[in-house]
Amino acid sequence: DQIDAIEHTKEDSLVTIATTAGVSTYWLMPNIGRYRRINPKADFRLLVSHDLVNLVQSDVDIAIRYGPGTWPGTSSILLQRQQILPLCSHSFFSKFGPFETIDDLAGVPLLEFESAHDPSSIWINYFRDKGSVLGNHTRMSSYDSYINLVQAVLDGQGVGLLGSPLMTQFLDSGVLMVAVATEPLQQHGYYLCQPEGSSSSRTVTDFRDWLRSELSAAADPLDEVGAS
Repeated sequence: DQIDAIEHTKEDSLVTIATTAGVSTYWLMPNIGRYRRINPKADFRLLVSHDLVNLVQSDVDIAIRYGPGTWPGTSSILLQRQQILPLCSHSFFSKFGPFETIDDLAGVPLLEFESAHDPSSIWINYFRDKGSVLGNHTRMSSYDSYINLVQAVLDGQGVGLLGSPLMTQFLDSGVLMVAVATEPLQQHGYYLCQPEGSSSSRTVTDFRDWLRSELSAAADPLDEVGAS
């Protein structure tokens, strides 16, 4: 009975979360770290995959998904919209900048995520959405890993179409900067998902509510760019 009670306590304190590598690395882990400081008894199990986990047929408590917000058999709550801008490192900007308009980027190395869900995250589409045309002479590198794309931008290898909320920590700390002051492009959102009609433990509910509260109150550093 004592062993059963211990196992039951472990289950009650555990939150199993499914999400992608990019979300877990750049957004979820910093938030989990802050949450643990105020609730040290909570434990977490992260399942990282680019494939959608079937929430009904798994033991996942929460999934954080990027998309339009509608998935069969799933209740979803919007956490934050993604906004993107051309971002680069300060060393890259010092070497190739300044850039007055989007067209000025056509002659420098551009980096893109080839598996992006939003067509506007591809440079040729981004230029079109901004009323411009990307020429054939452009230097382009693409990545099938979001983390590799981010690392390349951090290393000063080029300009990437990135933004909040995943890049907020790098923008706030000044590690990354906006290459061209233009209106941020709003895309799909990041959603907190659970199976429809499911019941949650107190630990899961507390973390879910805290995450929603924290993210709804967080300021988006790209809003200042759009307002300037």
